Amino acid sequence: LNMAKPTCVSLLSSATETIFALGLEAHLVGRSHECDYPPAVFDLPQCSIALVDHLAPSSAIDAQVKTLSESGAPMYTLAGNTVSGLAPDVIVVQDSCRICAVSPGAITCLPLSIKQVVLFPKTLPDVLANIVEVAASLGHEQKGVDYVASLQMRLDRLPAPNAVGMLPGVLVLEWIDPLMSCGYWIPEIIAYGGGRCVPPIAPGAHTGYISISEIMAAEPQHVFIAACGFDILRCAQEVVKASEASRVALRRILDSGVAVWVADGNRFFNRSGPYVVESAVMVAQAIGGGKDYTVAD
Repeated sequence: LNMAKPTCVSLLSSATETIFALGLEAHLVGRSHECDYPPAVFDLPQCSIALVDHLAPSSAIDAQVKTLSESGAPMYTLAGNTVSGLAPDVIVVQDSCRICAVSPGAITCLPLSIKQVVLFPKTLPDVLANIVEVAASLGHEQKGVDYVASLQMRLDRLPAPNAVGMLPGVLVLEWIDPLMSCGYWIPEIIAYGGGRCVPPIAPGAHTGYISISEIMAAEPQHVFIAACGFDILRCAQEVVKASEASRVALRRILDSGVAVWVADGNRFFNRSGPYVVESAVMVAQAIGGGKDYTVAD
């Protein structure tokens, strides 16, 4: 293998995407079970294992997560022998959400000689700063700085919204059964897309459950179903398989006449990497009636 130093195991899918986007994939020697883009990443050894059955219905996944959270048990475990055999110089994890990806608690068994890069994205500026942090950990900080500048330029090229009071309300559902609204950097993605997050959610806030009465009271004009970790097909399947309560709620949303969009909640919206820009573009295109707001890298 033609590996570059320092070698790196990325246990966060957005960090893996960042490394490839920066052209630094020669540093990668291992990945997490969730790293799925670009396809070349599947050639790398898998270094983590999910303890939640991600193939279960979304209601069952929610129940599993609650049980593990209440007991303090981990959601993921490290393939320690694999990581030890790879002997990376750097390992990347996150500490924003122990439900979403491998967190620092899972890597305490590793030698202190391995540099731990712990990302803590909460807001959109955090997401962009993390790109620079990952680049710097591999000895290419300026590449990260330049790339973030290009991403910010793309965001700034999106259509400027009109008067604040006239912004269309946009609701992003991060989970289907039970229904959950959005949080973290997604309100900022909505704002860059020319929308207004409803119900109002502060950037960086945790994702929470939402009732159909709260949704109807918020009067969204656009609703994105973008379940965390689910692609478009899986989102659509989960809508069909959802409990009666969730299906009734979703039917009320549809019957209210709002525009409903099913999105890839795995690669977009919820993933704290370079594709936050494409997520904002999706919002802009929805609000703009399909107008092409795509801008080149």
